[in-house]
Amino acid sequence: AAIWICALALHRGPAGPSRRELLAVAGSHVTAGLAAFALARETAGAAPPISVIEEQLGYLPVIDGRGKTVYTPSRVFDSSTPQALELAKHLKREGATFYGAFWCPHCRNQRRYFGKEALGFVNYVECDARGIGSKANVCARAAVDGYPTWMIGKKRISGERSLADLAQFSNFPGVFDPSIEPGAGAMQTGAPCPQPGR
Repeated sequence: AAIWICALALHRGPAGPSRRELLAVAGSHVTAGLAAFALARETAGAAPPISVIEEQLGYLPVIDGRGKTVYTPSRVFDSSTPQALELAKHLKREGATFYGAFWCPHCRNQRRYFGKEALGFVNYVECDARGIGSKANVCARAAVDGYPTWMIGKKRISGERSLADLAQFSNFPGVFDPSIEPGAGAMQTGAPCPQPGR
């Protein structure tokens, strides 16, 4: 539209009604276009909400007390079932450890299976040196080579596991009914996320 305005303005000849009308219409299109461009430019430069970043990445970059960027796993919002809470307390009493990495999608799922209340009882060890509260040296001493890895007593369990599997591996007292866990049908088991460079 801007090209047409320039062409019409430079055209030598009488400014008849059709030329005036064309200039007015073209000018209104240019004005609308410039306004849309300015609006799009303003909103396009904005960062997405932190919740979108967290959801898409599965983790959040944060600045620690020393001004260094570290990463924290995404938050868990779902509530725990009573049996998930009891399982987490049982795992804590048994000295079980969940080794993981902030970026690992299987670790993210494992955390979600527990729910937010139960997760507070799980002994989680961050193995990536870039993760908040990293204990990469502890993971190296434990010879963790993929995530998630569970140590329950002398048993090493690698890969994403259902809560029912963890109940079985840890000799959970009583009955654990997997059918009452949210997303029970979607729970996966399988190979862990490999450590980078392996």
